[in-house]
Amino acid sequence: MPTEPAPRIRAGAIAWGVIVSTLALVTLLLVLDLGRRDAFGYWLRSLDGPDYGILAVLALGGLLLLLGLLGVIRRLQRRGTERT
Repeated sequence: MPTEPAPRIRAGAIAWGVIVSTLALVTLLLVLDLGRRDAFGYWLRSLDGPDYGILAVLALGGLLLLLGLLGVIRRLQRRGTERT
């Protein structure tokens, strides 16, 4: 009898799901509480030019780190499927 292969777990999809869920949770926490919303708005208004540059570099670095980690996960998954 031929056996069905086990379904593949897509770690990249799980990672993106966790990231999107975390962003949604943080957004909800900021929006639902009036004090947090005001504090966040005050913080945004207090930013100037160099602060936006620093935030852009941090966001780009975080995105590159995430893409690198997902690439490692993909490579490990491919290596695992080649062995079976």
